[in-house]
Amino acid sequence: MPVWMLLQRVRMFLPWAFFLGISGFIFLPVFSAHYLNYDDPVHAMNTLFSTPWKILFTPDSACATYVPLSIISFYVENIFLKTNAPAAHGINFFLHMGAAWLVYILSCRLGLTKIAAYVAALVFAVHPMHIESVAWVSERKDLLYTIFYLGAILFYCEYLDKKKGITYLFSLLCALLSILSKPMALSLPLILFLIDYMKVRRFSWASVLDKLPFFIIIEPLACITYLLNSRSIEVISSAGMMLWVWCGAFYVNTFFWPRHLLPVYGLSTMGAGMMLVLYLFLPLAGSAAVWFSGNQLMRRWLGFAILFYFFSTFFVWRFDAQDLNLVADRYMYLPSFGFCGLIGVIVDRWFQMPRSMARQCLLGIVIAAGLMMVFKSNQQVKVWDNGFRFWSYILKARPGADFALKGRIRAALKIDPLFDSGADEDIRRSVDQRYWKNIAKKPDADMLMAGKIFYLRHLWALRDLKQLSRAKGSKKDFYYFSAVAHEHLNQKRNLITGRVWAEYAQAIRLDNKDPLLYYGRGIAALKMKKDQSALQDALKAIRLDPSEPAYYDFAVFCAVRLGAYPMARDLLDVEAGFLPDKASVKIDRVKIDRLCVKTQ
Repeated sequence: MPVWMLLQRVRMFLPWAFFLGISGFIFLPVFSAHYLNYDDPVHAMNTLFSTPWKILFTPDSACATYVPLSIISFYVENIFLKTNAPAAHGINFFLHMGAAWLVYILSCRLGLTKIAAYVAALVFAVHPMHIESVAWVSERKDLLYTIFYLGAILFYCEYLDKKKGITYLFSLLCALLSILSKPMALSLPLILFLIDYMKVRRFSWASVLDKLPFFIIIEPLACITYLLNSRSIEVISSAGMMLWVWCGAFYVNTFFWPRHLLPVYGLSTMGAGMMLVLYLFLPLAGSAAVWFSGNQLMRRWLGFAILFYFFSTFFVWRFDAQDLNLVADRYMYLPSFGFCGLIGVIVDRWFQMPRSMARQCLLGIVIAAGLMMVFKSNQQVKVWDNGFRFWSYILKARPGADFALKGRIRAALKIDPLFDSGADEDIRRSVDQRYWKNIAKKPDADMLMAGKIFYLRHLWALRDLKQLSRAKGSKKDFYYFSAVAHEHLNQKRNLITGRVWAEYAQAIRLDNKDPLLYYGRGIAALKMKKDQSALQDALKAIRLDPSEPAYYDFAVFCAVRLGAYPMARDLLDVEAGFLPDKASVKIDRVKIDRLCVKTQ
């Protein structure tokens, strides 16, 4: 191969090497990140995994949305990789790269130059608002629905260009897969009218009939989620209308000025009195500047970007403030496609300008904005490393938020080690490093350090519990977490006290439908040698949740300690009916049968 051809190929590859390098640098921390105790347990260890045929007929239990394809992706991952957080984050990253590649291809199909399409894809890949959809394992539904959504548009463009029926069918298939991934795909039929506009197709009955199959496939499935989440709003007041407009303006402002991003926004973080005029100023001023200073292509893309954004988000703008999340970065993942393309058009026009001082100034602005975006995105990725850091970041912006306090307490206590891990390193950094250097010099340094971190974690949890005790409606959680904290401390010091049992009992008085509370009180009773009381609590936990194997194991253990072998045998029979795949049931039956024979 001639040298000039080799150099040409290398030159073609370099921009994409830079693309992958920048993206890899930003998302490198996710490959060592942990699961979060914020929806991740529902997805990574979904109860539907034991009955996969129910996935297509059951909504997501985390937020009552119909997302069967997303649940299937976690089910397949669970088969091959089990619960592997780095692998789950890696899958999200590569899906994100696939979505960015589709942004490039679609931008080219819609008339952008390769430079403009490349810039659009790069902005899409590295934008700080897109971090949540990639760094949070649970938001894989965003990535899947975006890939199939863009795929549906690409096949539709192919259908418009070549009039091949097979490409239209592929577009319908991608539309179906997109709506099965996330209900936000309900906007696709409207967006296809926009694609007609960009492809200069005249509006006609034929163009309407083209969209009819998309409406028939998509909208009924989207209605499932709507019916699951709808609630009555009496009359939309002027304040509700202002909030709706504010939500729309918020996303645009945050996309072009991602100064302060939060995983969970609240009214307290959105400015006094919800400064609607201020939030509307940037979108209106920016649109006017592009319109009056741009060429026809820029104006065309400006209109496309605004309408693409509106059609794909207006249904998630809120009329009332009852939701935990009034707005969320993840809702801007796909809807920002038009704005990414608009930025690409603007940068491409800059490349076509003659060399001048103005061009040099614009180059400096573009480079500075790019570096700030990369730095901000890299810092934002680190927020999603583990549950303790995640909730601590929210508490800095929203001090005393009870839901964030509960999340950080769970992480500090490691209530579920699989989803509450990662706190040790953050707690270690919160203490002067000279303290740890002094410990490192002592014999058995590792054991000493682990013990100190254990007590610091529980000290942090007890401090948060003091704040949580003041929150209304959180008394049950306060007693539950307090019981767990004191139970851990008692185990460390080999103590047995009635305080843990009393705190579980107090939590049960506030909520007698939580099986976990009975299970915890039963364990505390067993340590106090109250075997009969422990068995009663275990049986109550089973009645409330007959699908949890730990409750059966505990009840059988208590029955054996009391010598009630027939009851233990009956419990194993019931467990076998609810959990037929649990192999240890048969072994336990044999052991119980032997004990029954010995006692006869």
